[in-house]
Amino acid sequence: MSLATALLPQLRHATVARHRLVEDHVVMRPLRDPHLTQGSYLLALEALLRAFRPIDAAIEASLNSLPAPTLPAGFEYVPRAPLLQADIADLTAGLALPSQTEPRLALSPEALPGVLYVMEGATMGGRMLAPQLQRALSLPASRGTRYWQLYQHGHWPRVRQWLQQPFTTEVCQASVSSAVAAFGQIHAACNAVARRHGATEA
Repeated sequence: MSLATALLPQLRHATVARHRLVEDHVVMRPLRDPHLTQGSYLLALEALLRAFRPIDAAIEASLNSLPAPTLPAGFEYVPRAPLLQADIADLTAGLALPSQTEPRLALSPEALPGVLYVMEGATMGGRMLAPQLQRALSLPASRGTRYWQLYQHGHWPRVRQWLQQPFTTEVCQASVSSAVAAFGQIHAACNAVARRHGATEA
């Protein structure tokens, strides 16, 4: 199979509009508000949990199918759902969310780079959001914002460098599709939470 150009520019181009849709969604937009309420914050965490549980499972299944393509050196995926569940428990005295059935996400090893682009790239927002959320909600660093502190693992720079190398056409096409699907899953989860709580969908 022929080698394509670096994958990273293709992923950015294919997902920029979908990334913006998620950031500007009525469920996610309040995260940037210095007057964020705990109720609004919990809606965002619930949406991310709904989206990321199946993505976590798909990534784990794909990693078990490797090699192809080889992962960046020093990289180890950290599941998001346990962190989000712990953050929600911190703010609800351990009260569990209503159980939800999330759609399954099929992910081939060839499509893995695209989903890692979405998941690891998203951690960079925590560099700004973690301290902002802690100030707005009067939270210590050890409670309620574990997910937003994932950037401290330093995985995104490794993944970004990895995505700048040439991949086969097959991997590029599968990865672009999976990145678009991952953003679609997040947006759908935001819509589901908005409907359940009577918010206006974005």
